[in-house]
Amino acid sequence: MNEKFLKRSIIIIIFIVIVLVVVIVLSVLSKKAEQEQSTAYKQQQYYEKHYETIGSTKYNDIPYTSISDQQLCNIYLMDYRSNMINHPEEAYKLLDEEYRNIRFGNIEDYKQYIKKNEEKIFKIKLSKFKVTQDKTGNRYICIDQYDNYYIFRETAIMQYSVILDTYTLDDLPEYVEQYNKADEQKKTAYCVDRFIKAVNDYNYKFAYSLLADSFKNNYFKTYESFENYAKKNFAGKPNKVFSGFTNEGNVYNTISVTLSKSEDDVTDALTKKFIIKLGEGTKFELSFNVD
Repeated sequence: MNEKFLKRSIIIIIFIVIVLVVVIVLSVLSKKAEQEQSTAYKQQQYYEKHYETIGSTKYNDIPYTSISDQQLCNIYLMDYRSNMINHPEEAYKLLDEEYRNIRFGNIEDYKQYIKKNEEKIFKIKLSKFKVTQDKTGNRYICIDQYDNYYIFRETAIMQYSVILDTYTLDDLPEYVEQYNKADEQKKTAYCVDRFIKAVNDYNYKFAYSLLADSFKNNYFKTYESFENYAKKNFAGKPNKVFSGFTNEGNVYNTISVTLSKSEDDVTDALTKKFIIKLGEGTKFELSFNVD
């Protein structure tokens, strides 16, 4: 009997202790919550009072300055230049996806592009700019001192995708608008211009894709054979002078082009006769006389 009584007494004591501990903990938490609430209230009163006593003066006014389109173009251009030099992987990701796949295809080709143009990339400066809008937002068209294009499509402030030329994509608004307004002669010249720009950008694969299939089969059955020919004849001659345009029965057009290093340096100038067959939209097929 005594043993049972002892066990019950111990259980009751343990229960009472547990209840007391719970009560004490709840009391402490309650007081802590009240203190925090009181402190927060006092802080709020202080800040409200402090805010009310500080008026707007010439010392605490926050100046707001607007950034011009030119400044923003320069910011985007310098930001992308920095990425090309210091973070090529990030610069590669910033390229418009469709353009990236057609123009480069992989990160290694892009790194080779940077390496070949490294000297110019370090010296990039904004020379011309234009800002347009479309359904996707603002487009900042930047041209550097070497006449290279950087077309930024802004998705948010300091968030963008970029395209590095106007010839790779057939549906680029900047090119399509210009092309559609042109007459037959200018369209023919634009087609040749795309080809020459691709070659001088070391974009031989894209230039090769512009050749007519029959022309490839006769003269350049492999890409490597064309690349070797283009390096020897076209590369390093970005300056173009067009002449002798003819329309051959609405089937194809011919135009002569004299290529040189620059307007002031016509050393090793080369004259080629290009044959252009215009297709739908801005598409075309190209061939030329092979010596």
